[in-house]
Amino acid sequence: MHGLSDTDWEALSAYHDGEMSAKARADLEARLAQEPALAEALAEMTELGDGLRRLHPLAATEETAPAPAANLPRPPARLLRIGGSVMALAACLALAIGIGSALHDSPPLPRALHQELSAIDLSTTELSVAGPDADPQITPAALGAWPDLGAARLTHVALRDIPGGAVAHYSGVNGCRLSYFRTSETPDLSGPDQDGTARWQTADGQHHLLLATGMDTARFDAIAAYLEHLSRGAAAQSQLAALSDKTKAATPCLG
Repeated sequence: MHGLSDTDWEALSAYHDGEMSAKARADLEARLAQEPALAEALAEMTELGDGLRRLHPLAATEETAPAPAANLPRPPARLLRIGGSVMALAACLALAIGIGSALHDSPPLPRALHQELSAIDLSTTELSVAGPDADPQITPAALGAWPDLGAARLTHVALRDIPGGAVAHYSGVNGCRLSYFRTSETPDLSGPDQDGTARWQTADGQHHLLLATGMDTARFDAIAAYLEHLSRGAAAQSQLAALSDKTKAATPCLG
């Protein structure tokens, strides 16, 4: 790079670190004024040092490096040798990019996803799917093994893939909304369970999570009991009847 020798790089690094004698510094500054490649290398080293300090600021010290000539960039008070600096900067940038990518790709947590699905406007379409890559319409036949909650006066209106599984979203009158998560991963609610929350795990390793907002407690509990029995292959007509009765006696949703 720049056609400089190892001796030149060592001299530039010592100059930045303030480790040169007055005579050696004067000699190098004379060369910098006459050799564009050397001056360009110095400017790049200064820029690299500034980038490292922005990523990981160094503690301030009382010692400062002697200032270079007025027409040259001011070097940092302290700078690693060029080889280590390049490696450190590359590692920091890679870490920053990796963290940014992970944050960008992370799916919303269950509560946030439930709120997002609950915000779907159903006034212009009877059945819809959330997500930019989803089909605009879903028919009941396309909903596969997701349960019918007609007895609870809820209609399956949206389906979203999530890591390890999927979430089905149901809608009812008066703003009733229910999200049913089925996934191989333990759902992260980031806090204790609240009203309108139920979870269980089945023998096949699937984690089940229900989230509802503004729903009558007795009605929600009946839905949760029915879906849990259904997921375990033990649902009976009695649970379906209880679900229907609880729904009829429930107070309207608060949505």
